Amino acid sequence: MREGDFHVRLDDELNARLDLLAKGGGSKSSIVRDAVRTYLDRGAAIDANPMIVARLDKLSQQIGRLDRDSQVLIETLGLFVRYQLNVTPPLPVKDQAAARAQGQARFDNFIEQVGQRLKQRRGFAAAVHRQAGDTTGAEVPIPEAAE
Repeated sequence: MREGDFHVRLDDELNARLDLLAKGGGSKSSIVRDAVRTYLDRGAAIDANPMIVARLDKLSQQIGRLDRDSQVLIETLGLFVRYQLNVTPPLPVKDQAAARAQGQARFDNFIEQVGQRLKQRRGFAAAVHRQAGDTTGAEVPIPEAAE
């Protein structure tokens, strides 16, 4: 591989630091060459901007809360389904039509309540966290839906 000449002007402070490194072993050229190679190998990546780091930290916390909330949801649903399946006896055939109608009315009421809570941005997960004494997720509002 052919090496080419490249002239670089360094300020006095940087030149003094390079002199100190060269006294420890190696030439200035090899130190600069290795530094440029390292810089280019990492894709000339810019050191992390503090604003980006702060935003990534916030996103990480939000993902942690989502994970925790989804675990609460999974456990709650699993316990509810197990309970319902264990305590609900089968209905006689003659009562099934009335039970379906009542079930549909209850479901419609449930959906209406969910819609109202979403409009008011009151989350069930926040209420669960407050009741459990966990204040880290207690004040997290329900995000607005993307349209």
